[in-house]
Amino acid sequence: MSRWPVWLPKEGRADVGAAAESNLEPGTSRPVSDAALLEGLRSVLCSDAEDRELEIVARSVNPSASSCPSEFVTVRTSDDVLARLFCKFDASPEVAVGVHRRGLRYEELVNRQILAHLGGSTPRFVGSFRVRACELLCLVTEAIPAAARVSRWGAARLPEAAAWIGRFHARSQALLARETPAFLARYDENHFARWTHEVHNVADDLGLAPPWLSDVLAGYERSIALLRRESPVIVHGEYYPSNVLASLAGVHPIDWESAGIGPGVIDIASLTMGWPAADTARAIRAYVDSRWRGAAPEHFDASLMLARFYLCLRMLGDRPKQTEKGGGPSFFDYIRATAIACGYLEERDRD
Repeated sequence: MSRWPVWLPKEGRADVGAAAESNLEPGTSRPVSDAALLEGLRSVLCSDAEDRELEIVARSVNPSASSCPSEFVTVRTSDDVLARLFCKFDASPEVAVGVHRRGLRYEELVNRQILAHLGGSTPRFVGSFRVRACELLCLVTEAIPAAARVSRWGAARLPEAAAWIGRFHARSQALLARETPAFLARYDENHFARWTHEVHNVADDLGLAPPWLSDVLAGYERSIALLRRESPVIVHGEYYPSNVLASLAGVHPIDWESAGIGPGVIDIASLTMGWPAADTARAIRAYVDSRWRGAAPEHFDASLMLARFYLCLRMLGDRPKQTEKGGGPSFFDYIRATAIACGYLEERDRD
């Protein structure tokens, strides 16, 4: 018996394959050969000799791939049924994954042990395999039909994405009250505090440290303990609009390699960062309604602002080149503006 994802209807199957193949970018190298990919997919999808008659119809490089190469793969079975899959490859088993991104093996655990029970509309996890020739790990999920990242929809789908993560936080809080998955990382005080050191190092290396930075970081460190008031939930960790797909069927969060246990404000702060005030307010209202039925804890606003400041520090520590002026404000500008809102910096002292 096969462990297949939801099948595409046989009607129009030729169109699906042709459309996928036409999306290939000229000159873009694929992570693995057709033969290696087919061998891996057979190991994941097939459980008996008859099912092993599998054919790759089309491969389409994911144009939105970031740190991990990925592609859409359409396969055909012996009875002429097509399925479209999403294959995400690790760069290498030896690559350092950083402070909060913990790699594909970790993401696989999140899929199997958390999302299988709490994930709702997340893309269904099909399985994983390691390419023998190069040791690349590949995670296989179903491909969501006609889906685009929430960031491509503008602000229209923000409230829906906010409501989704609010429901997920509520369910995960109930789960953590019963048991704590041992493998999950912790977004605790040590994690939040380490970013002050990262930012100091980046600022010193770039020679860009503004005179107000030390006072602002000290104010942030004094405030970190306030996050203890937040009931711990399972957070996505990088719940940006670019990590949430939207389709006619709903929203579908992806890329869970930064998931962990921590305050839920991290995710709603990630989702709403940089959006106009009115759009942000609508998303936050949707989050509060779905998580707490409209009645947020009295310290929610302060915790949300602290989470926004943390994200500014983390982004600067992760991507120091973003501090360069040119196409928009630097992260130092974002840090300064958020510090003023948090009360870490007087507006008259901002320069």
